[in-house]
Amino acid sequence: MNSRLAVMLGLFAVIPTSSFAADPAPDLFVKSGKANWTPPHKTAYATIYNVGKADCGPFTVYLDAEENPVSDNRRPQLQVKVNGLKAGQRIEIKESFISVQHPENANLANVKKICVKADPKDEIKESNESNNQYCYAVLP
Repeated sequence: MNSRLAVMLGLFAVIPTSSFAADPAPDLFVKSGKANWTPPHKTAYATIYNVGKADCGPFTVYLDAEENPVSDNRRPQLQVKVNGLKAGQRIEIKESFISVQHPENANLANVKKICVKADPKDEIKESNESNNQYCYAVLP
């Protein structure tokens, strides 16, 4: 190889874009959940982690009770306010649906699934927005 060409080539380097560090961001991850739907209980549980590299501020969690058939009125949903979550920490949520039980939603008898949605209104700028939901069956 020509030494002049080698010197010219030595001035350039390919730097992969992954070498540039992005600002650290939180990442809310709904990892698991379960329901206790045995009478008289109508309780949903969920575990939410911040797997990101930064703390996050306050956010909302929706617990949606998916029905079949779907009620015309009084669709069962709970909202939980979380004050924030430090990087690497988790929060356990336990909420009762008894407060939204009503004859217009068959007293929750048609609930087949619970969907937990962390930060459903995108209040938190996260490194990954695709892992904020987890759904699980409600077994009789």
